[in-house]
Amino acid sequence: MKKFAFLLACAVFLAAGIFAQTAEQLEGLLDTAEVTYMSATLFVLQGAGIVGESAHADAAFAEARSRSFLPRNIAENTPVTLGGLSFLMMRAFDIKGGMWYRLFPGPRYANRFLVYHKLIQGSTDPSQKVSGEQLLRILGRVLNYTGADA
Repeated sequence: MKKFAFLLACAVFLAAGIFAQTAEQLEGLLDTAEVTYMSATLFVLQGAGIVGESAHADAAFAEARSRSFLPRNIAENTPVTLGGLSFLMMRAFDIKGGMWYRLFPGPRYANRFLVYHKLIQGSTDPSQKVSGEQLLRILGRVLNYTGADA
């Protein structure tokens, strides 16, 4: 299963032209049970084309914080939640969202929007911690949804 997920992640990133991470970095991410905000911001911001392929995780985190892509008072080593990842992706990919997200932008309604559009599948609790495999699967779906992988 891990081998399939790794090959799927490689195919998504190659198709999107953002295969900046080495195979070791992707494999390390796939083995991660709880991804931190620092790691998540690096992959998401590279996918969105906001930071370059050679950017470091701390620079990506600082960029996400400066653009208000992250929930307030989040430390870089905090495990990312499904709601926090949803909010980061909505902001990074400039996804407008539904009525409730536009009125109250934040992790809860970002998560609901991504679930509604089937970009998040399976367990959808916004407070759930995100694994590396989940991050790559969701990122692949968001890239496909926004047309960034074309």
